[in-house]
Amino acid sequence: MGKIYVIGDVNPDMDAIASAMGYAWLLDNQNDDEVVPTRVGPINLQTSWALDRVGLEPPELLADASPVAGGSGFVGGVNGDL
Repeated sequence: MGKIYVIGDVNPDMDAIASAMGYAWLLDNQNDDEVVPTRVGPINLQTSWALDRVGLEPPELLADASPVAGGSGFVGGVNGDL
């Protein structure tokens, strides 16, 4: 499949970011595809503080998370929003 983008939620609060990062880690360790945790909006102050506190970088920001014809490689909607 190539590259897989994991998106937690359209409003990237702490649970959405942690879900995307954790699920991306799991998928990355189960197959040969490149799996990337991502977000589709700005991170709030609480999430930024928590990531900094544990020494993690925020996920990559996607400008557009729209599906692409022909198989997009998106895994998302942890909270059913995407």
